[in-house]
Amino acid sequence: MRGADGEELALRVWRGTKGMPSLLYLHGIEGHGEWFAHTAAVLNQCGMSVYVPDRRGAGLNEKARGHMRNHKNVLHDVELLLRRIGKEHDGENVILFGNCWGAKAASIIASTGYKTTDGQPLGVSLAGLILTCPALFTLVDLQILEKVQIALDVLRGDPTYLRETAIPIEPKMFTANQEFLDFVTADPLRLKTATSKFYFENFLLSLKAAAVAPRLHLPLLLIQSGDDQIVNVPKVMSWFDRVPQGGKSLKMFPDALHSIDFESLSFQQYTESVVAWISQLAVTA
Repeated sequence: MRGADGEELALRVWRGTKGMPSLLYLHGIEGHGEWFAHTAAVLNQCGMSVYVPDRRGAGLNEKARGHMRNHKNVLHDVELLLRRIGKEHDGENVILFGNCWGAKAASIIASTGYKTTDGQPLGVSLAGLILTCPALFTLVDLQILEKVQIALDVLRGDPTYLRETAIPIEPKMFTANQEFLDFVTADPLRLKTATSKFYFENFLLSLKAAAVAPRLHLPLLLIQSGDDQIVNVPKVMSWFDRVPQGGKSLKMFPDALHSIDFESLSFQQYTESVVAWISQLAVTA
């Protein structure tokens, strides 16, 4: 796919059956599209089309790894892909699916009254929003001195704001499933550092995502693990409480760690819940 500035960005696609729903999945801060491949295959077997881009600067996108010049570029990338999906799947349900960090952009774009970054129509009417362990509020955080340094870097501008700081997440926070823990630990595409400008733009994106809860009027499925060591679950639940009643659903997995896609004991129930919820959308559409 081609991004907002014309840059070629990696995209994985599982094409489904004509007339079935289509999903656009946005991955987390350290991950990339391959981390969702196991789940995408299950959804695809049910006939759904699944689009999984690698965020600019992450995954297979080698240019400016760990950098975000402007958070609006990330939003614009999603807008462009939604327009493409809208054209390729005209008349079919399109669901936006945000995991962890990807839930920020997903929530913002799905909110009522969202204004696109280029002023053009979004080109698709979203049928629903799925958020899994959304990192709208987190337990992991940078040290205060790191934050001060990042602020100084951003004030000084380019190239100082390209200085990198380690992302404060350890592989064991994602899953206890040894197979996937080994995969994440050894993954050469896993993003381990980010630039000062990334952290600053992430802060702006977080503020916007935290504020959109009252404007989420489309059907919403929130899936949250109970043993999440990355997400601040109580704050996410308070955010969810501010989402208008009527179209929202909550599915908790009390014993799961952050990446439910990797959890062997929860995976089947997790995918069955997603499929059932999307199927219900198709019935009521």
